[in-house]
Amino acid sequence: MADLKGYNNYYYYLCVFVILTTTTCCSMATTSPSDVIKGAYWPSGASDLPPSSIDTTLFTHIYYAFLSPNNVTFKFDISNSTTSMLLDFTSTLHAKKPPVKTLFSIGGAGEDLSIFSNMVSSGHSRRSFIELSIEVARKFGFNGIDLDWELISSKPKRNGKFGPLTP
Repeated sequence: MADLKGYNNYYYYLCVFVILTTTTCCSMATTSPSDVIKGAYWPSGASDLPPSSIDTTLFTHIYYAFLSPNNVTFKFDISNSTTSMLLDFTSTLHAKKPPVKTLFSIGGAGEDLSIFSNMVSSGHSRRSFIELSIEVARKFGFNGIDLDWELISSKPKRNGKFGPLTP
């Protein structure tokens, strides 16, 4: 029953994200229809919801939720089964009509927050994290990366170092 509860949470967050994104983007007076981003998180553990079942007429962006880096090296340890899933995710969604942009999400509500605190603690660790994230995005054909660092302000170890991750 615990698995079903977690599975239902994925759909809850998927729906909330879609509603909030659509509501926020559509309410912006200066945004043209072509600039609206309609995104959704795809739960990586949802074997009964394959990427091929996603109706891409409803979205512009689909986020693969979630990948986690190693807390020390910031390398993404991706198993063979996850490799297959990532390749299927990006190739399937890019081939659909209309195609959507694919991003992989790092973090999420269940993530150990010390990963992010450690990652921003020095220029070297930020550089490693950025390079390794880009490597994963390129290897699997993602269009981008979603850094889902929740509860940022509640961790004193952040030390104002989030800014160097932004352009």
